[in-house]
Amino acid sequence: MRHLVIVFLSLLTFYCKAQNNNSFIEVTGETSYKNEIEKYQSKITMTANEYYVYEEDKATLENIEEIFFSVMEKNGFSRNEFVESDDVPFDDNIKQSIYVFETSSKERFVKFNRLKNTKGTSKYDKKVVYKPFDQRKKIIAQALDSARENAIDIAKAMGKKLGKISSVSDVYNNFYTDSYYPEKETTRYRLVVRFELE
Repeated sequence: MRHLVIVFLSLLTFYCKAQNNNSFIEVTGETSYKNEIEKYQSKITMTANEYYVYEEDKATLENIEEIFFSVMEKNGFSRNEFVESDDVPFDDNIKQSIYVFETSSKERFVKFNRLKNTKGTSKYDKKVVYKPFDQRKKIIAQALDSARENAIDIAKAMGKKLGKISSVSDVYNNFYTDSYYPEKETTRYRLVVRFELE
């Protein structure tokens, strides 16, 4: 019986130590970074109206392109600002061209998209393209420091000492490359960090 008690106490001690080693807290650390816009982009389809329309509405692709670029030039947009896209036409059975308009000026982007579509044209896929994010390591380090400060305060309140990091998650973050709408000037970056407690 005495041997059983000793074995039981030994197992209980081991269990408590195991529980102790597995105790942890999870905290959030965050920082912010600036979104820098590289350019604004909009695509334009030009589709020939050669079938299934009234005679006066018919137009060749060449005619539609000529009208479009003429109107653009009258509104201060040169033909050089439009690059023909490699995108596949939406319908193989019709004659269609796809162009891309790009500018680093928000004002010109807004002005272009406010212009009325010319005959046989349609704007789509309007988006903002961001500069490559080159400070990822710095931002992650700042968020980790923030998490550690939070964890230290919580551990002290619990009467514990903060141990090592056992896991980090940043699945809720996205370093933007493009977006259909401009993001805020700054974005919050968050990490969820698990610390062991001693």
